[in-house]
Amino acid sequence: MKYEKQNVAKRRPFPYFILHPSSFILALVLSSCASQQPPPGGPVDTTRPKIDSVIPHHREINVPTNTNIWFRFARDVDPASFATAFTITPYLNGTPTFHWSGHNEVRVDLPKLKDSTTYTAQLSRDLKTLLLNGAGAALASPYFLTFSTGPLIDTGLLSGFLLTPIHAPPMKPSDLFVFAYAMSVPHADTLNFTHTPPDQLTQPNDQGLWEFRAMKVGHRYRVYAIGDVYRNKVYDPGVDAFGIPAGDALLDSSVKSGMYIRMSPSTDTIKPGLQDV
Repeated sequence: MKYEKQNVAKRRPFPYFILHPSSFILALVLSSCASQQPPPGGPVDTTRPKIDSVIPHHREINVPTNTNIWFRFARDVDPASFATAFTITPYLNGTPTFHWSGHNEVRVDLPKLKDSTTYTAQLSRDLKTLLLNGAGAALASPYFLTFSTGPLIDTGLLSGFLLTPIHAPPMKPSDLFVFAYAMSVPHADTLNFTHTPPDQLTQPNDQGLWEFRAMKVGHRYRVYAIGDVYRNKVYDPGVDAFGIPAGDALLDSSVKSGMYIRMSPSTDTIKPGLQDV
């Protein structure tokens, strides 16, 4: 750089510098490096999230009641999508918290668990890989982690098919949820699924097949299919599509299949109102 000498009488309040042309090139390079971002509508990530390891292990027994869950992924995932995708049932007296190490390892701190209870942690298809333009790939199918805080683990399996509405716009089954409520508990007949979250939940695959694992054999369950647009684990009238099977399911053996649920479209229950005249 060269400092331009000037007459003192004509000197400006602040001296200025004459920069070599190469300095402009360097500034442009640094500027472009500092603002590197994928262009809007950039490439879509097609590599789906994959769980490398998890603690506790699937179907592990005698897990301490003060345990936490550790997930390690094969690649970076979006933490916000993880928070939406994670569910553990039966529901806890408290809220899990998430502590990340980078974007591919997370520790889920749980409230104290009940003794001699089977728990199922699930990651839904809301989980996505981390991509700056928001086009991360979703989990291919729901991930289930089942463990028990006692010496035994529930082994019942309940499955069925989700059928889309006959006279309504088509629905993608894998975008919906199936809720199961244990009816072999006190006050089950007062169940209100607009306020009560389910005892178990799952997602169908693209063909509509759904299944619940680690159910209690000998118990009766009431099953609903819900759109759950707000991801709040309850039915919102006028917002969520829903479906109800012909009746409850009695899990009188370790495997019960063939329960069909026909979806109904969401019904708008909001009455028109005058906003302005």
